[in-house]
Amino acid sequence: MLIQWTSALETGVESVDTQHKELVRQINSFHQFMKEGKGKEKTKEIFVF
Repeated sequence: MLIQWTSALETGVESVDTQHKELVRQINSFHQFMKEGKGKEKTKEIFVF
């Protein structure tokens, strides 16, 4: 895991925090794909979310 969501990252605005949590999840997924050598094929999928 590249980035771990913690309360220190929270803005206190639920809708913003929800979006940021999803962004962190997508970044972590992309990082994992890159480590597995699948980054190129997964790039569009990750950025379309």
